[in-house]
Amino acid sequence: AEAGFLRVLALLEQAPTERVVVTVGHDTHTLALANASWLEMLRNGATRAVQAANRAALSAEKSPHPISACYAFAFAAGVLQRAGEWDAARELAERGRALAQDKSLAYWVAMSEVVLGRDRVWRGDARAGRDAILGGLRDYQRTEGELLRPYVLTLLAEAEEGLGERRRAEAALEEAEQVAERLEAYAFIPAVLVCRASLMTGASQVEARRAMLRRAEAIARGQGAIAVADAVGRDAAA
Repeated sequence: AEAGFLRVLALLEQAPTERVVVTVGHDTHTLALANASWLEMLRNGATRAVQAANRAALSAEKSPHPISACYAFAFAAGVLQRAGEWDAARELAERGRALAQDKSLAYWVAMSEVVLGRDRVWRGDARAGRDAILGGLRDYQRTEGELLRPYVLTLLAEAEEGLGERRRAEAALEEAEQVAERLEAYAFIPAVLVCRASLMTGASQVEARRAMLRRAEAIARGQGAIAVADAVGRDAAA
């Protein structure tokens, strides 16, 4: 599947963007680059993911299709956050939000707010960041968005954990796993399980935590998310 995706991406790079937008209704090249950055993070790790995210952002800057550009800005920002490139991620999220606001794209305004909320959590303003993620989630659901809800709920759980709101974090993760299963969005499940494991801090929970991480590792490896599986496996063995 990955090889086929990369072949299509190579073909898209040769196609005139304006003509593609007119023909299919979106900028497939920019969307593909954004998705490739997430794929790189899952399979090959941060270095290649950052390179792919930067390519997606450059394509978004040039894109004549605002929805595709907002998609790429938000996805690339999320990848850069995972890679620890926080300043670059915030810049992309702010650009995506500004474009989405200008074009009245409520879905991408909401997702940009989620990404920026996570940025605030990381920078130490945990409560305001949590509130921004929660507000973004509510606005996202008002657009009838569902597919990215497990991802947003995982970020919300991380924020709640940072505030010491353990029960709220657990509830968010339970919902995230249920939604991922219902939507068959299984790629989100390893991250949910890792976050659940992070809540298991008691001495009596050592084995349960390790089992949770091993489950996440097995699912990720089965999906071909090699970089994720390797990282989780190291954590489980520690």
